[in-house]
Amino acid sequence: MSLQPEIEALLARMAAAGAPPLERQSVAEARRLHAASAATLHGPPVPVAAAADRTIPGPAGDLGVRVYTPHGEPPFPIVVWFHGGGWVVGTLDTFDTICRALAAAVPAVVVAVDGWRRRGAAADHAAAPPDQDDAALAVAATARGDVSRGEDRRAPRTA
Repeated sequence: MSLQPEIEALLARMAAAGAPPLERQSVAEARRLHAASAATLHGPPVPVAAAADRTIPGPAGDLGVRVYTPHGEPPFPIVVWFHGGGWVVGTLDTFDTICRALAAAVPAVVVAVDGWRRRGAAADHAAAPPDQDDAALAVAATARGDVSRGEDRRAPRTA
């Protein structure tokens, strides 16, 4: 079975970057390399109507989310996005382009959850499992309407 051309191109760009394989990187190195390569790998950001950082209060502390609202007339479906990153790397900023593209393409409000598996003792453990409590908190808060449309508080991005 052959790979899709887009995946072949992505793998070629990753190989050309010269980074060691993920399994040979420290947690700090993997995070640094991911942050440095995210813009190149994910491409230019897609415009959305709004992207706003919010927090959801919870028993383990505030949970950060970024809410992407597409252009168009509501109502929109809602997608709660938990980035993977091998359970180690990735932030709201490194997955910003993907969430914008998803919000625009569906179109849907995308609620991207940050730090959901990084709080506590597992923060620097390379095999930390996702925190199901944070995931449930984000989904429940979204369902209740606690995470709402807002103004983009960040500096505008250019393509």
